[in-house]
Amino acid sequence: MPCAEIAERLPELLNGSLEAGERARLEAHLQGCAACRQELHEVRLAAAVFAAHLPSDALVALAWDRPPSGLDPELARRHLELCPECAAELQQVLESRALETEVAQVVPLRRPLPPRRWLGHGAVSAALVAAFAGGAWWRGTREERRLAESEVRGAELATRLASAEEKARELQASAAELAADRQRLAAPQLNVPVLELLPGSPQARQAGGGTAELALPASAPYALLMLSLPEAATQPIAAELRDGKDALVWKGSGLRANSLGAYSLGIPAALLPEGPLRIVLSAPGAARQSFEFRVRRTP
Repeated sequence: MPCAEIAERLPELLNGSLEAGERARLEAHLQGCAACRQELHEVRLAAAVFAAHLPSDALVALAWDRPPSGLDPELARRHLELCPECAAELQQVLESRALETEVAQVVPLRRPLPPRRWLGHGAVSAALVAAFAGGAWWRGTREERRLAESEVRGAELATRLASAEEKARELQASAAELAADRQRLAAPQLNVPVLELLPGSPQARQAGGGTAELALPASAPYALLMLSLPEAATQPIAAELRDGKDALVWKGSGLRANSLGAYSLGIPAALLPEGPLRIVLSAPGAARQSFEFRVRRTP
């Protein structure tokens, strides 16, 4: 069997696909042919080199001029000469090292293809070349998929960032409004609407009778109601504010009589809709007292 045919059959010898008779003839030839034994060694080395890509930590070590851990530096160098994919990844790591002090940015993947140099004096089998080409295509597809996924994640992050910035602006506007309200309420209030009420049927303090009416300007933040009772309770009492349909608007407890024996109740203007309203006072062991009045909004 000529040496050229032996060289073509060496990959099949390595992967165990030869029949017993052919394998015996190849082994017999190799025992007496030093050139074919060298060819077998080189094919075995080529198969080992192309069987797997260099791990990421090895590429990082090479980029920082350090020996790769657990890997023969000479074998790594020969693999880089034969593997464009690993050479391209090493180039990217080198670029990352050069740009590590600059602002991070997305750079397109570049795949420089170093010159190919085949080992030994014989040609590597067509099976190894096909395997290498298939691996390069799969590797390229994987990198393109990673880049596409990175772009999708970047778009999602940009959308979430825009939403967060919009919410932050809304919170800042709300905080500014609250600060303005706090500053306004902390200052003395001018022309606060005041209404004195008596319990029982609708009546007014002014001459002419009728339902007590509270004229509430649009600029007034709240109104002060003076509630007079024939006899003030000695303990704190509860108060309710109800609208014309007797629906509860607000309720609270802890209301105490002042030095004049009356109760004062400051109510925010937002809780005083236009129309009839009623305040109900209740104390343990005493009858409930109602104060009816009407709100009229004014400019």
